Amino acid sequence: MTLAVAVSGGVDSLCALLRLQEAGEDVCALHARFLPDADGLSQSLAARLKDLALDVLTLDLRKSFRNDVLIPSLRSWHEGATPNPCALCNRSLKFGLLLNEALKLGFSGLATGHYARLERVHGQLLIGEASDQSKDQSYFLSLIDRKALAKIRFPLSDMSKSACRSYLASRGFLEESRKPESQDVCFLPPRQELAAYLTRSWAELGLEEPKPGPLLLVNAKGQIDEHRRSHHGLWHYTEGQRRGLGVSGSEGFYVLKKDPKKNSLLIGPRSLLGMQALTANQLNLFCPPELWPKSLQVKVRYRQKPVPCKATLVDDTLQISFSEAQFPTARGQLVSLATEQGYIVAGGVVKEMVLSADQWL
Repeated sequence: MTLAVAVSGGVDSLCALLRLQEAGEDVCALHARFLPDADGLSQSLAARLKDLALDVLTLDLRKSFRNDVLIPSLRSWHEGATPNPCALCNRSLKFGLLLNEALKLGFSGLATGHYARLERVHGQLLIGEASDQSKDQSYFLSLIDRKALAKIRFPLSDMSKSACRSYLASRGFLEESRKPESQDVCFLPPRQELAAYLTRSWAELGLEEPKPGPLLLVNAKGQIDEHRRSHHGLWHYTEGQRRGLGVSGSEGFYVLKKDPKKNSLLIGPRSLLGMQALTANQLNLFCPPELWPKSLQVKVRYRQKPVPCKATLVDDTLQISFSEAQFPTARGQLVSLATEQGYIVAGGVVKEMVLSADQWL
């Protein structure tokens, strides 16, 4: 049967498609239109793929992207959280709707240009780290339904980004090999700041822009100065943020905590910035908790080195604690729970944190 390959036109997905074809697999390029102004693959690229006997099929998923990824992310920002749209898209669209549509069309499965690997560990099919850990994207795949794993492929698990670029160039796709990295927030229009985009988008949804509120400063001695200026709205800030606070002093200030209920923002020195534990919901389990190893590690941001933790599943909530205080994450961010070898056993979304700054707010 033919394998569908999700092709955006970028370096990674195109490399995955050509590499699979070169290996002798029967493949078809499947292009999904997610963004409002998406027109599909360029005519020149589609023509070149056709010359290589590669068919291109386009699906219009713009409405689903708006309803399942964009609007939930906009509402999350509005509530003072910091969402991870990429993780939502991977769960709902790329390995949700797009995969299901591919199967309905008669394809055997879906391959993508993600840098990750799939392996069976003690009888369980799990997502693991790619060989090139500087590009590893397994963290962003933590919310994929475990039932989807048997139908997906990651052809770039053993490749680096530079190797992908060289491979495309060697196949005659020189222009495509030079394409820059995609931006973090794909739906953000070019040259537009996120703040301006959020303000306009909220107005279109009938949501009032979140109001300013108290900005509290705590010093290294634990003393609070409550007579500081107001913050500009909690959506402008995230825990651990240092720049753009509008407060100067002899030492750097960081966002220690946001309190949506009081609409308060607490800032202070780096020494008071810490996270002892967190809870996550919207859970996704790749294997039952009874099969989890005793030693687990967690990532709460993409570039973070995994850290040891204790994890307990209570009803539909994952409770994670650390032996040493960690640099905080933020509500709405992704949690990836893995074995010491880097195989993901569960994923979730941060609901609450236990912070060093809790005593002041």
